Amino acid sequence: MAQWRITRGEEQFVAANMEELKAWADGGKIRPDDVVLHPQLGRHMYAVELDEIGPTLAKQGHLLEDDEFEVKKRGVSPKVYNAAVGFTILMFLAVLAGMTWAYMNRPDPDATTIYDPKQPGIHGSLKAQEALVTANARLHAESSADSPEVAELPEGRKVVLKAKTFNDWYKVETADGQEGYIPIVDVVPGYFFDPKKRQELDPIFNPDRYIKLLNYAWEPSPERGAKKDDTIFTFTVENTSRYPMDSVVLLITMLDDKDEIVEERRVSIEDSVVPARDVLYSEPIPFEVNWKEVPNARARVIEARAFLDTDKKPDEGTEAPEE
Repeated sequence: MAQWRITRGEEQFVAANMEELKAWADGGKIRPDDVVLHPQLGRHMYAVELDEIGPTLAKQGHLLEDDEFEVKKRGVSPKVYNAAVGFTILMFLAVLAGMTWAYMNRPDPDATTIYDPKQPGIHGSLKAQEALVTANARLHAESSADSPEVAELPEGRKVVLKAKTFNDWYKVETADGQEGYIPIVDVVPGYFFDPKKRQELDPIFNPDRYIKLLNYAWEPSPERGAKKDDTIFTFTVENTSRYPMDSVVLLITMLDDKDEIVEERRVSIEDSVVPARDVLYSEPIPFEVNWKEVPNARARVIEARAFLDTDKKPDEGTEAPEE
């Protein structure tokens, strides 16, 4: 049975199945910015992105406080019941006094809002294109943990999202203008808390999630000059976003009858733009493998690039417009 691994900062929890994950979400034990490893898709996603629990978490509208996943219940001995009643009365009075003090000294809610969809950025809250660092992290020169570190980012620091790489890193810019890369598990974007802004910006920062493969198949190559029984891979690409997409890269894996890899290849759909909310019929991809020996195959989109100007392709990298 597929397990769901949840990462929160340096902590990890495992839900045995989707039912347990839903129960945790309903009980407030999952935060919108928790990072979940999807067992079927094999990639990390924010908890609020999951269709099964996202609507529940989105209603919260703010980050939840840390909560323990297991609560131990203890009974009360009859011998101490009478004493407990008197102590409870005293505690009630103390709590009442404390609540009164807390109410009189409550913080300004505008000053503690993480994201305000009506006025993004007000009172220091996040703007849609900003992200909050959720754990102490390091800014790297490239999208790799082995690349040089260029800065340290403490928990709670805000950064501006610039782009996303295929290996689940964000290119970001700090308040002092320092640019670098940070894993997506270490930040939560502000636009996640605004459904309208999410529709606008998520395809730009996560374009590969909006490109779908339709009707892919592999069959004997009909090309002249091809070796006997060589294979071609055919497919159709669908763009479900509002933006045109280009620089689409697929990972195609040919498997034998034991599901062992015969050949795996990154394939770029070059010089082709997938129109917004439309499909693209791609040219067949040749493979020098015997199609009779590859009864199974897998294919998925690992890279794509969205751009806003339909008359002109963007320069290197995909960056969102300034707010």
